Amino acid sequence: MPVALADLGWNDTFEKEFAPCAANGWVPARLIRDNKITYGALTVEKGRFEEYEVVMSGKVYHDAATDAELPAVGDWVALELGDEDRDTVIRARLSRQTCLSRKSAGHSTEEQVIVANPTIVVVVTESGPISTSVAWSGTSPSSVAAAPAPWCW
Repeated sequence: MPVALADLGWNDTFEKEFAPCAANGWVPARLIRDNKITYGALTVEKGRFEEYEVVMSGKVYHDAATDAELPAVGDWVALELGDEDRDTVIRARLSRQTCLSRKSAGHSTEEQVIVANPTIVVVVTESGPISTSVAWSGTSPSSVAAAPAPWCW
């Protein structure tokens, strides 16, 4: 059964923002893994998912004012596909429609992105009273559930 970018969450808003990137010959991809130096990215080619190990361009890195603006798992990016001699490179990060983030650990007040563009979020807490709060940037996902761990199955 053939797959499409929509199966990964692609929509008309992303399509419109991506148009200038397509003119450069770049392809849309969704980040599925952050390895700190490289990322895992999924594209759709000929009706099939293709996974690439990709690196971030210096421009994307330097254009980010904070770490929270760097690519994160769930982001849609524009890839310049490489070959045997060249890396596949993230040339642009599309705007996030939603973002689940938290304050970075420690004394910093910097934002840490947990996942970009989620549509469903399940929060599992330790046993005891539920005192979880969830903050969003962008449109709220379709579902948010919170329950102490013993209630989850």
